[in-house]
Amino acid sequence: MNSYNLFNYELEQIIEGNYFGNSGVDHEYNKVRRTISETFGTFQYCVSNYNKVCVSENVFSISECMKLTGGIEGEVLCLTFMNQGRSSFKSSTVDKRYLNNNTYNFFYLNDEKSCETECGKLQHNHLTEIYIDRSFIIDLTEKHPDIFEQMFAKVDRHESFALFEDGRSILWQMHDVLAQIKNANLLGNIAPLMVEAKLLELFSMMLINERHSAKNKINAALRDKMHEAKYIIEKQYSTPPSLYELSRHLGISVTAMKDGFKKVFDTTLYGHLHDYRMKKAENLLITNSDLNIFDVAMKVGYEHQANFSAAFKRKFGVTPREFKKRG
Repeated sequence: MNSYNLFNYELEQIIEGNYFGNSGVDHEYNKVRRTISETFGTFQYCVSNYNKVCVSENVFSISECMKLTGGIEGEVLCLTFMNQGRSSFKSSTVDKRYLNNNTYNFFYLNDEKSCETECGKLQHNHLTEIYIDRSFIIDLTEKHPDIFEQMFAKVDRHESFALFEDGRSILWQMHDVLAQIKNANLLGNIAPLMVEAKLLELFSMMLINERHSAKNKINAALRDKMHEAKYIIEKQYSTPPSLYELSRHLGISVTAMKDGFKKVFDTTLYGHLHDYRMKKAENLLITNSDLNIFDVAMKVGYEHQANFSAAFKRKFGVTPREFKKRG
């Protein structure tokens, strides 16, 4: 496996010391992006700073297995969403944690001597990372101690941790909130206020998700079938099977499949398919400037451009044409 030392110096400059309100970090990261792209594939990065919150969008396609290594000085608090793809992370005090497709986790890292992030070969990844100033978490805990004190106790003790042993599934509502956060830079000087409010919304959804998961546990065999159903509709998102065809493949009834999928992923099969198509469309508009809107619509399974444009605007708040113009 190829290795690139990212964390020391580059990550320290980009994140640990300078990521709140410093526009100069983009220049440093662009140098890292070029180095990684030349060695491993394509790597695109975009960062937006909002007072106590920094949002980064990472889209990368890996031609070779990649390991990013190094260490971190000081504190990093990060809410990480693996919208698409798969990677793993471990440090000197945090055991290996996997971020699978459509999962999230919260990481607090403090003075880690060694860190490793691994990404697989021939893999397309879309990662949203929300870096949070320590004062935001402290304020949240002081205002709502009965809710957040236990969750963030280790932050107060400066102990590194991953909040979940396994990543949690990203709810479709979370994707909507993330889309709004990504477009916050269009709001001018009220953007920091909106981003902090949406971050509170994400933490609330995390708590609701935990309670919902505890109440809706299903047996391992049915859960595996639901993950298989999810995999199939994601692989065939442009021409997906019917509910009957999918349930027959899984060997269960349509009703059991629909109920099981809702319990595991907190959305319907068609709801997940719609969100996945929109994420694919978003990525195509970002990475394929030569494609017109009709081409993108066809690639994600829409026969009519008008229907695609309307669905895209409901999801992201802007039309595909407006999104494309923004670059």
